Amino acid sequence: MKPIGRFKILFAALFLSLVATPSEAAYQSSLTPSYCPVGVLADTGTNPLSNGTLAFGWCRDNDGDALVVTVKYTKTAGSVVTLRFGYEWTDKNGTVTAGRTWDTSATSTVYVNASETWSYRFMNSPADPQPSGLTPCVRGLMKIDSLLVYATTIACP
Repeated sequence: MKPIGRFKILFAALFLSLVATPSEAAYQSSLTPSYCPVGVLADTGTNPLSNGTLAFGWCRDNDGDALVVTVKYTKTAGSVVTLRFGYEWTDKNGTVTAGRTWDTSATSTVYVNASETWSYRFMNSPADPQPSGLTPCVRGLMKIDSLLVYATTIACP
């Protein structure tokens, strides 16, 4: 039997940690919602707000499971706010919802000033299917000051 090299073990461990990790940290940067590091782009959605723009995109596999959901907020005015990113499964009208997911990492709540852009990328395992066949669409979410929840338009494959 051929021995497995250290490099192969390290590579496998790194790959598994990336695939098994449900999300990354929020970044003070502009991740592109339409970019799919894995899977294919299902759709994107936006919500122009009075103090900025909330945008998101989601990438799926051939079975329709969400592999990547990227949410981005560009703040253009107003005072500092604390925010947390999320997404939820919904029907095309937004009347039936299921599976709301929020960023729960150590850096999940961020402080955002005017003229800043923050992004968050959820990385999901292909083993995590959508909640039900009644909710094939996704929308991005942003919770401000732990009170107000803003949503993007609904994006369906």
